[in-house]
Amino acid sequence: MRAGAGAAGFVGSLWTCAGDSDERADAAAGEWLMRTGWPVRPLRIGLAEAAAWSDPLVATPTASDVEWFALPRGAGAEALLRFRLDAVVGRCAEGELSVATCENPQREAAWFDWGTDRPLSYPSVFPARIDCANITLGRVNTGELRLAQRMIEAAAVFSRVPARLTLADRVAGRLPTQGERRRVSGVRPTRLMPGEQACDSIMNLLAEETASRATGVRLRVSTAERAAARACGAWLACSPTLIDEAARQEWMEACARICGDEPETMLRLAAVRLATGDDEAGIDAILRADRMLRDRELLPAIDHTAFLSAELELPLATAMTVGRLAAGACVIAATLSPAHAEHVLNDLLDDARFAELLIGRDQDRTLLMRVCHELRRARRVECFSLPAAAVADKKRRRRKAA
Repeated sequence: MRAGAGAAGFVGSLWTCAGDSDERADAAAGEWLMRTGWPVRPLRIGLAEAAAWSDPLVATPTASDVEWFALPRGAGAEALLRFRLDAVVGRCAEGELSVATCENPQREAAWFDWGTDRPLSYPSVFPARIDCANITLGRVNTGELRLAQRMIEAAAVFSRVPARLTLADRVAGRLPTQGERRRVSGVRPTRLMPGEQACDSIMNLLAEETASRATGVRLRVSTAERAAARACGAWLACSPTLIDEAARQEWMEACARICGDEPETMLRLAAVRLATGDDEAGIDAILRADRMLRDRELLPAIDHTAFLSAELELPLATAMTVGRLAAGACVIAATLSPAHAEHVLNDLLDDARFAELLIGRDQDRTLLMRVCHELRRARRVECFSLPAAAVADKKRRRRKAA
């Protein structure tokens, strides 16, 4: 099968780029495997130097069919490709846990580590993919075992997204875990491959677990909780699948209680609030994120207006699309001077006025206009107003001089 795919790639390279033809050959072979009901391996997770620390983790029930493996001593990242593992869990001398997922050459993960900050930009706030290469879990206590288990399982599931797999992975049973449900064609029933919607299923469970831990006043947030909140927030704000609106807002509010001090989370919260019709709270979150962005350096050489233009060119408008456009206006305003930002925001509103995406959606255009107005007003207030205490002190000096 690999030789046949190579031959197809060679023939395709006669008139196209070899890399593109290889990807098409892999995709065609993968489609054939899915149609023929090729066996799918359970998730395979390795434990580096398994000992007493790994016993509670393995004993925690999993949502999917998972096979645990004790790796030989000294086995490193190469064990992922050598043994066809989806993820490896390790423990350093300080007792902190970390997770590494399988990455093929030229098919890297979209997110390096859920546990660390990303360079801030529009595509990092609203990423198209959230599959990660690593997760820094830190010290995991007994109460966080279930959360850690869900995160490890989610990382393993996302390592099987189509963009991460080669033909060798598919033949070995590492078939994609997401994709469109297959339509029945012909007179014979078509097998529905298990795990096609595994990404959504595991993220639902991870969001529920994260929300259950975000109750009460947050005096201390662990590394694992912050990493889970980041991943869930990105998924809630960008997932193309249908999610119950009440559950989406409830889970996003829980993520904001954990890591609401990060502007990325506040922008995602604003998008979700606006999408669910909570306009006042959504605008409040945008203004909070706008103030946070004053102290945060954005990724240079990124034209954020291009991403908003791409959102406007989508064939179908959803409530989340409008929420992301409003949050994107905040990102644009944060990168420019007040005078320049006003002109750019006006151009954005002109594009939205004639965008096919918003035809017949006057309420959404009105919402975007209001968001841009609030952003312009906030920037003008910061530039031309004085604190109340300073004004009162100035008047007092004038009266004393008189």
